[in-house]
Amino acid sequence: MGEAFISKRRHIGLKVESAKGTYLAPASADYALLAYDIQATTQFGRFDRDTQKAYLTKLPGLVGTTACQISFSVEVRHTANTTTADVWETALLGCGFTFASSTYKPSSNAADHKTLSIAVALGSFGTSASECVIFKAKGCAGTVTFEGKVGQPLIARFTFTGVFEEVADGTLEVPTQEVGIPSIFQGVSATWGGSSSRVISTINVDLGNSIVLRESVNSTSGLLHAVITDRRPTGSIDPDLELVATEDFYGSLRNNDPKSLTFAVTTVVPSSSNRTQTFTLANVRVTNVNDANRNGIQVAGIDFEIVDTSDTTTPDGDITIAIS
Repeated sequence: MGEAFISKRRHIGLKVESAKGTYLAPASADYALLAYDIQATTQFGRFDRDTQKAYLTKLPGLVGTTACQISFSVEVRHTANTTTADVWETALLGCGFTFASSTYKPSSNAADHKTLSIAVALGSFGTSASECVIFKAKGCAGTVTFEGKVGQPLIARFTFTGVFEEVADGTLEVPTQEVGIPSIFQGVSATWGGSSSRVISTINVDLGNSIVLRESVNSTSGLLHAVITDRRPTGSIDPDLELVATEDFYGSLRNNDPKSLTFAVTTVVPSSSNRTQTFTLANVRVTNVNDANRNGIQVAGIDFEIVDTSDTTTPDGDITIAIS
């Protein structure tokens, strides 16, 4: 009997694949992201051999497709220069984002979509040559939600779907971590419809990617890689209720008024320039106004969809994250 594995001692590494669905092992530097709530779960298909015969005992089932799901959360921050990605931002590339001119934005073009190889250490007990179990996945694509709340950093929560590669004994990586402290989600210059006068406690944005696995009878796993087939971004805010003459939230719902939502978070980078990430949702439409309260204060619980900017020269402008 060996030592107990400590589940807290786990990490995750991300690598953009050169060929979609071909595992590319993350290097030590690819583990330099500060992640929370790392989970890796198999989602294997099975064929149930429930034949009809003289007795009710079942025949053994068969393993079919070997899919998996990996999820984790990170602080939204940027520590490199404005044209260089931080390690965690690799995950954005796996969610259909492109990075150009210091700006992340989602793309509709499948050729722009990257798949990731992901390695998760499932716990460790020591410092020997084989101290942890590494869960490996390939051909991963995912979606992300951003959750901003007063009193905590802006958090990005990722969920990836991919193809199970293997589990193997390995060692924990100890990479050089990127320096930089994310700001608390306060003083973020949030505007709704161009106004910064609304009193808001939380902002949530869900990229809403639809992920499917590309099936192939010629693949031993039955799967090639994950594919982003659709995107329906949504979100929510909780502004204090205002007089109708000041801000008619219900009128915006009824009239399908176009609104915009912007906010910015800053990372303090020691011995360097601080970096700001500005989120712009150029065209949102209110889809519901919930009767809600925050600590006894009446609020308008607004749900919204994020839609096309209708600007034919800049498609896919529904969400942008500009680094400055």
